Amino acid sequence: MALNCYHEARDNLFKMLANTREIVSSVSIATKDDQSQSAKEWRNEVAYYSCLLLRLCMAVCDYRDDKIVPWAVPELQGKIKVQLLMRNQFKGHSRKWAYRDRTEVEESYRTPAYMAYYLRMAISDNKKCLTTPCNPQTMTRFNGLIDGLMQGYQGQIRLVGLGFAPFPMVQISRTMMFLWVFSLPFAIASDSSSSIAHMLCVFFMTYAFFGLEEMSKQLEDPFGHDDNDFDNLGLARSVMEDVFAIIDIIDGTDWALKVRDKMRSGDEDRRYSIHICETKHLLGA
Repeated sequence: MALNCYHEARDNLFKMLANTREIVSSVSIATKDDQSQSAKEWRNEVAYYSCLLLRLCMAVCDYRDDKIVPWAVPELQGKIKVQLLMRNQFKGHSRKWAYRDRTEVEESYRTPAYMAYYLRMAISDNKKCLTTPCNPQTMTRFNGLIDGLMQGYQGQIRLVGLGFAPFPMVQISRTMMFLWVFSLPFAIASDSSSSIAHMLCVFFMTYAFFGLEEMSKQLEDPFGHDDNDFDNLGLARSVMEDVFAIIDIIDGTDWALKVRDKMRSGDEDRRYSIHICETKHLLGA
């Protein structure tokens, strides 16, 4: 069960990463012939919203270790931050129609879903920004990619919030394992083998079963910052770099740097600012 949980978490994470990249890639390629100012601003907003949606999903997955709510990540800024906070029970007016007060964890789960709504609306605004609006078939493909990303996110939430197995089932399984290992020396005491053979058998069997138990604990919770956990944020930032590269290819380096600047995290040092100045100097030269 733990191994299946690990594989499912890995597949869900891959869906979120791959679909984020494909959203920006598909939008950019489908509209690359329109090089107007409004089209570039629209693609820039779609790229930012796509990266931000992925970042919020990673914040939810890592919440139990980081204790950072999605609406507090440094990458969230501007009008989209205002819009998301308005739909928040803690910061906005959503409590007016709530059935009950939600916990911080429950509200965190909702934030990427709201972000996905705004990403869909931003993509649908292409008719206001492009010379030739996207046709219905193209829009269906864009929304299908967002669907794939959100399916991966919802799958992760099921694992994070509900666990991989009922708690009583896990407890009784572990209790039976401990009882089996504890009773093993008494079971082999009547064997005619030597005491050394008995000790070796008990040692290695205990080592193996407790090792499997510890391994199952690691596999059933692959979220966080342990050595065996997924590097969610690191993988997400790798995809974000691909997004910046796509915008660079379609609209140029200045527009790629705009998205990159919006997705700056609070833990970055001054080397990024120096790098941006050097890049702009080279472009000017």
